[in-house]
Amino acid sequence: IAKLFKRNSYVSLAVTGLLLSLVAYNYSNLTATWFSFQAKSLNFFLILAILAITIRAIGKILNFWNPEATPNYHLLIYPLIVLSFPTESFDLRLLLCPALWITGWAFFLQHLKNRNTISGKKSIISLFDSVLLVSISSILFIEHLFLLPMLVICLVFSTKSITSRELGVFILSPILLFFTTYT
Repeated sequence: IAKLFKRNSYVSLAVTGLLLSLVAYNYSNLTATWFSFQAKSLNFFLILAILAITIRAIGKILNFWNPEATPNYHLLIYPLIVLSFPTESFDLRLLLCPALWITGWAFFLQHLKNRNTISGKKSIISLFDSVLLVSISSILFIEHLFLLPMLVICLVFSTKSITSRELGVFILSPILLFFTTYT
């Protein structure tokens, strides 16, 4: 199995797709406590999309650290971990918040990578995406609000100094999003 998931192949992607479909089917048959559609097929596609976004973001993060030597073991491990979650009660926020945060972290790493190059506009857009996704995750679970300062600390200790545009994105985006959401 380890050789199968060493690199991208049709078999590894098919196994991952089947496992994610099994997880999505398992959760779509449960009664969701936070958000759900009436049709189980829509719930299935919503959960499958959340799982696919999360696994893609995990792949981006792992690829950022070592692009040549990164095996694709996350394609097998992540669906098995999610499959082992308890299924007595299901809250969609438990899948959506990590998906938002991991995707936000992937955009933040992309910002740090692009920040050292000339493409400053593309870099600030990825930072805005990152802050927006982590802020939305903080709206769903208020405990995720402590993840925003972690991004600021990582930005402060990076190789280049923080600019006023980056600081403005970190301050204004969450404040505007929180005030429009909670009022």
